[in-house]
This record gives sequence, C-alpha cells and structure tokens, in this order.
Amino acid sequence: MLPYTQDVTTTLPDADIVGRLRVRLGEPLNAGPPLAELGRHPITPVDLFYVRNHGEAPALDAATHRLMVDGMVARPLTLWLRDLAARFERRTTVTTVQCAGNRRAGLSAVAPTRSPLQWEADAIGTAEWSGFALEDVLSAAGVVPDAQHVAFVGGDTCRPSGGPVTPFGGSVPIEVARSGRVLVADRMNGAPLTRLHGAPLRAVVTGYIGARSVKWLTRVTVQANPSDNWYQQRDYRLRLGDRDHMASLREGTMLGEVATTSAITEPAPGDRLTGPRLTMRGYAVAGDGRDIARVEVSSDAGASWLPAHVDDGPSGAWRLWQVGLDVDDGVHELVVRAWDDAGTGQPANVDDVWNPGGYMNTAWDRVTVLVAT
Repeated sequence: MLPYTQDVTTTLPDADIVGRLRVRLGEPLNAGPPLAELGRHPITPVDLFYVRNHGEAPALDAATHRLMVDGMVARPLTLWLRDLAARFERRTTVTTVQCAGNRRAGLSAVAPTRSPLQWEADAIGTAEWSGFALEDVLSAAGVVPDAQHVAFVGGDTCRPSGGPVTPFGGSVPIEVARSGRVLVADRMNGAPLTRLHGAPLRAVVTGYIGARSVKWLTRVTVQANPSDNWYQQRDYRLRLGDRDHMASLREGTMLGEVATTSAITEPAPGDRLTGPRLTMRGYAVAGDGRDIARVEVSSDAGASWLPAHVDDGPSGAWRLWQVGLDVDDGVHELVVRAWDDAGTGQPANVDDVWNPGGYMNTAWDRVTVLVAT
C-alpha cells in the first residue's frame, strides 16, 4: 500500500451523499468515487462527485446568505440570493473540476509527498453548473482600472498545519475573472447545490485547479495582488525536483491552470481479466481554454500504441474514452496518453513531475493487469 493511503470503501452517513465513495480522509471529509463508475458517466452524478474539504463543511442558510463584492470597485455590493437571480442572467456550463492533488498516489509511489490525502485518479468530476457569470457581477460593481486579481473567500473554517485558523480562499487573475469562464453557481446537475458541494453559493473556474473553485462563497474582493489566503500563498504551489518532502512550498509557483492529463478508470490495477479481448476506459482533460484532440493507449508498456475512441463533449469539460484490445495471456502494463488541440501532450515518466506537494501529476497513467484465457 502507498504511504498514508486510506483505502476504505464505505457508504457515507452524510445525507448529501447517497452513493458509494471511498474515504481518503475522514476529518475533514475527503472522498472519491469508484474509478469504474467515474469513467462511465459524461456528467458525474452528484452522489459520485468527489468531495474535497479543508475544514468541516458549514451548513449555511440560503435564506440569510449574502455575497459581498468589494475591494477595487466603484460600487461595493451586498447581494442576497434573490438579488443575484433578479439582477443577473442565469448561465449554465458543463465544466470539469479537478483537485490539484488528483493522482497524487502515483507521485507518492516514487517518493513520499507532504500530504496524507492520497488521491488516485478519483479527485475529478464533471457537472452541469448553473448560476451567474462573475463578469456580470463585476461589471455591476464597476472594477477600477488598476485591478489585477479577484479573490474568493469561503464560509468554512480551516486549520492548516502550521498555519492560522482561516476560511478557505484563493484568487484568479482579473482577465480570468472577466472572461466568462467563472461562474457564481447555486445549482449542480439541475438541482440546488448540496452542503458538501458548497451550498448555497460556490465559484466554478473553468480550466483552473479545484482550489480556485471556492465553496460556500461569502466574499469576492477585487484587488491588486493575489489572495493572501494561506492556501494561495503557502499551500497550492508547485516546486519541482526537490526530493526533500518536508521542503517548504513557499518558493514554488502558485498553481492556476490545469495541464493536459488522462487516466485509466477500467480496468483497475491488479485486475485478473479473461482474454483475449480487453476493454479499457478512462478520461482525458485539457488545460485552460483547450480541448482534448486525441488519446492513445498501449497494452505493452508503451512499446506500441493504438488510438482510442474519444467521446464528444462541450468545451471546458473532460472527454471520456474507450478502446477494445486483443491481448495475449500474461502480465500487461496498460498505458494512456493524450494531446490537446494545441498539440500539448503529457510527460511519459512520473519521475519528471514529482514534487513534494504531490500536485499536478500529468504523467502517462499506467495500470498493470493479468490476462488469462
């Protein structure tokens, strides 16, 4: 078993979750779906959508909840939910949200990483989000010319290791906030947000790490600099090449846009399969403003490759893929790799992307199985 991994399949007691999730950490609750289920749904059902919490999920009252919009604006706003609905056009988008630590377990197999939260390829999901474009809200507030960033603050209470008690927060550059790719969402898959997914309001930032899609949204602040929140300044940073897993991340680069990646959701590592026909399934997702162009798979550890069928989907969302292969009896290392429509692919080796935070594992995904007729 990989370092720190909690691999317990359970039915969670929380009323917001109906289906089976695998608990990665219990306090605060972090859980992901069975991979085989994840790869079979173009739109991830709410009860299969991964849960990433940094503190206890607050129970906020939609009837009294207000969103503050302040900072470098001409007209600070205090918006009740009814104000959002009355003043702004409702927008709907299908967007993939992916934790920066997705596939961290693969990095920890190379060398230990800092986090006890050892995601496999399950910290990702795609939903139909509905709400109000942040660009419309900012236009109503009147952004001043020198503004450079927009910061989000959540209504949760977090206790980061070595840091102060704080709500979760983060920011995006002003051009992202005003691009139409950021939603102040109140609905998920046609229903009101559940508590564990950020009710009554959350940010949804297309093409950025999930940490920027702040849940339980209470404040939007337009400012000159990136958020000073602990999770922006001290946590979600990428520091490549330093094998000291206790090294500070402060010298690393702030994470933002996700990078092109792919994963195998079926079969699972160690599966014993009946040959000669083998079916592979999975997902591929591109970075900000791009889409997946092609996916290739290998059943011989990358010695030869075949194209996979890639499903259609809206821009900003993942693409599910599948392929049937004829294979001989024996042990097979299955591999997947993908390219986006700008020609950007994935690094072949996980060693090349290892980092002490365990973030952004975009290397080719590999699964070893045994086939027997």
